[in-house]
Amino acid sequence: MPAPSDSTNPSARVFATTRWSVVRAAGGATPAAGEALAVLCRAYWYPLYAFVRREGKSAPDAQDLTQEFFARLIAKEWLGEVAPERGRFRSWLLAAMKHFLAKEWRDAHPFTRSASTTGSTISRWISWTEKTSAISATAGRCPQIKRQS
Repeated sequence: MPAPSDSTNPSARVFATTRWSVVRAAGGATPAAGEALAVLCRAYWYPLYAFVRREGKSAPDAQDLTQEFFARLIAKEWLGEVAPERGRFRSWLLAAMKHFLAKEWRDAHPFTRSASTTGSTISRWISWTEKTSAISATAGRCPQIKRQS
């Protein structure tokens, strides 16, 4: 794939005009699919890399994420889903990258509950229910306070 040094080339900084014949060929099972995939990767690698950098990732991380995105794009045959009638290829590609980045973040930051957080929440709730039930149980048995006159 192109290296980040391709940023000196102004055409590498923007998304290329979509050539749907290449996209269709890359998504198919034809002998030309490999060459079409190579053309798409060369055309869209740097713009996607730049997008990941703008999301705040370091240069090495952005390179790795962009490479992994293209690897999954090819392995999972995502290009079979795209069609000109469904919208712009650039929009689909950016949306796919956003979903990919979100999934990578979720996988790196799993939601866990610590025992101390859960325990303190439960113990506070139990304490509160005990207090409120004790108050309601003694509400009818409270002695009347006599006023001194």
